[in-house]
Amino acid sequence: WSRRYLTISGTLTQSGNPDIAENIIVTDSSIEAGDVVMLDSDFQGTEPYNKAAGKKADVSYSSKLLGVISTDPGIILNAPKSSITDDKRSHNNERPLVLSGRVPVKIDSESEAISVGDFLTSSNKPGYAKKATKSGYVIGKALENWNVGGPDKIDLFVNLIYYFGPAESNISWNDQLDILASRSKTQSNALLELRQEFRSEIDALKVRLDRLEK
Repeated sequence: WSRRYLTISGTLTQSGNPDIAENIIVTDSSIEAGDVVMLDSDFQGTEPYNKAAGKKADVSYSSKLLGVISTDPGIILNAPKSSITDDKRSHNNERPLVLSGRVPVKIDSESEAISVGDFLTSSNKPGYAKKATKSGYVIGKALENWNVGGPDKIDLFVNLIYYFGPAESNISWNDQLDILASRSKTQSNALLELRQEFRSEIDALKVRLDRLEK
């Protein structure tokens, strides 16, 4: 085996499944297609492209969300070198994480009803998704309706972003930026007040030290 490079000038067309995925290390061998995964904070790898690993997501709206495991990716990155000859696309300790596209995702049976276009986030049930009902990190948009008692999986358009919540989702981007700026200003004002308190305490200590020196 030797390294080769493919350079394309123009358009690349593929007729396989509609998602692009990358192999990532997982710390749970039971992880399978459709599982929602997040970073495993206990894993510390040494390989350049394998310093992080995934586990089943079990915290809703977590900032450690990675996304969904692909069923059969149309394009896969970071595949084993041996896949050229044996067609094995992932090592035993790896799973294909969807980077972009459409993919089936597991739905928690206790989720609220889902409509097409609703944002989905991780559930507290390991590996499952649910409807996002407040601000936080989400894994994408539902492409199918779902009601309690419905199928175990529905199609999802993967889009890992921070969701502003139903109360703010219909607000324009400019207004959302104003909201963020207002929150930042509030935090900045609180820091300024705290800094002023520290300065007052320092000034008071200086006065006491001057008195002691005299």
